[in-house]
Amino acid sequence: MKHFTVATISTLALLVGAPALAAGNNEAATEQRGYSNTLDLTQSGTYNTVTVEQNGSRNAFDGDQTDGSRNLIDLTQEGRFNYAASGQAGSRNATTTINQDTARTAPRDAGHFAVTQQDSTQNSEIEVKQVGQSQVAVATQADDTRNNSKIVIDQSLTTNEAYASQWNVSGSTMYVGQAGEFNTANVAQDDSTGTHANVIQWGSANYAEVGQTGNRNSTASLSQSGAFNGAAILQSGSEGSDIIADQYGFDNFLVATQTASNGARISTQQYGWSNVADISQNNSNGAGIYLLQSGALNYANLTQDNSGASTITGAQLGIGNSLTAAQYNNVGSTILSAQYGTSNTATIVQHSK
Repeated sequence: MKHFTVATISTLALLVGAPALAAGNNEAATEQRGYSNTLDLTQSGTYNTVTVEQNGSRNAFDGDQTDGSRNLIDLTQEGRFNYAASGQAGSRNATTTINQDTARTAPRDAGHFAVTQQDSTQNSEIEVKQVGQSQVAVATQADDTRNNSKIVIDQSLTTNEAYASQWNVSGSTMYVGQAGEFNTANVAQDDSTGTHANVIQWGSANYAEVGQTGNRNSTASLSQSGAFNGAAILQSGSEGSDIIADQYGFDNFLVATQTASNGARISTQQYGWSNVADISQNNSNGAGIYLLQSGALNYANLTQDNSGASTITGAQLGIGNSLTAAQYNNVGSTILSAQYGTSNTATIVQHSK
């Protein structure tokens, strides 16, 4: 096993796996090779930098940045079944980057696990990149994290899982990107203002779930390209918030629901064939559903219930498409539908009390 350390922190502490502390204007470079190595790092103060490389299997890293600014953690793990945990609290302009790779050209279970969290941070960023199979990434922003703080998760190959959440956050962004198949993304925003959640998936048989609760002026965006992909987007009590969903390919399905979200909007586009969209708004005044489907054999079900002064706009282009648009107990609401092509069908329903 090889350990190489250049820092003001103790070399002995690294060798025995004990916590390493840095208090300001420090720089550390650490390398561990082999298996079952552990590094525990804490940074407080300003302008601390640590670069860590772990190569092997079942290695572990635990790093925390607290009460400071412009701190940097850069971690690379190669091999299998490695673990990384990183936290930022009370920090400004802090950056944590985690790269986990199989170090193999052929796909193989990597089994890496990364957990990251930002609490009360400003203009800070967490980035997690995983390459391989059967990996998990968990990222959280909470407790008044604000001022353009970011969480970025990138995963490629198969059967990977990403979990990203924002709670009591303002002006911050989450991004989850997955390429491959059988990947899962789960994104949640709660009690946040002016936030953005973005999920992009490329490939087949991927699934994404996005939830927003008690938000204001926030956006949930989803894009899927390929086949047999599925997505569920749910908003509750989120005023002035938008759902934007795009799917490209065939046999994809989307379920999008807004409840008690006044002034909210759901905008959906599907391109290809045999795609399904089931979109609904309930108890959401001044809300809107906007749908465009282009291709063949696509189906859309658009529903509004108890949503006054709201609009449903649906358009389909192609062959054999089907559209159902319904409004129940809506006052001063409108349905606009258009179909272009051949063998398309539309059903329009409006019921009042």
